[in-house]
Amino acid sequence: MNRFLIPAALACLSLNSAAVPTFYNDFTSFQNQLSSSTTIDFEGIVADNEYGTVEGGAFDLRASTVVDGVTFSVNTGTLGVSGKDGPVSGSPYDSALLFSNNAGEITVDLTSAGTGFTSIGGFFGDINSSGTTGTLSLFGSSGLLDVQNIIAADMGFGTPSNFFGWTVDTGDVTKVVFNLDQPFEGIDNLVFGTTSVPEPSIIWLLGSGLALIGFVRRRA
Repeated sequence: MNRFLIPAALACLSLNSAAVPTFYNDFTSFQNQLSSSTTIDFEGIVADNEYGTVEGGAFDLRASTVVDGVTFSVNTGTLGVSGKDGPVSGSPYDSALLFSNNAGEITVDLTSAGTGFTSIGGFFGDINSSGTTGTLSLFGSSGLLDVQNIIAADMGFGTPSNFFGWTVDTGDVTKVVFNLDQPFEGIDNLVFGTTSVPEPSIIWLLGSGLALIGFVRRRA
């Protein structure tokens, strides 16, 4: 019986349990979990006092665009980038940002950038007003992982304080959907990558497998 139990225990180590997301609304706490990451800040895509898209010039808004390998799209309306002093973002906000022009939810799709990402986050807000309630939905390769109700900061007339993000313990992150159902939803400093801490479920499986092997050896 030993020769059957030991392979079975080892097989447990390779199983992936359902992904468990951890939600953050503090950038420092989120950042401390990362081992490697990419930040998309949307700087330099358009002139500081204009807005447009990667593909075109000022005022050339589209429904989908790819920035640093990541696909950004809206389900309705148009999508664009505003310079830090652009007519959409206003002042004193001192950074370029991505925005939805016609109240369409924004999808951030990581699958065009690769696989194996276990973290994603960013500053999500409303360019027209503060206190707007919306949702952030996290998806992985297994489907919907989490939905959070958020309150968006005003990104047009002040530095946004609302960071939101996740890490997952197993599997990978594939996309995030951001929906305020308001004109000019905005995203800045999108961060995605991998985490630096061992995955809890893997540690549990490893411990369980080794314990079972030890039990089998004692019985032998």
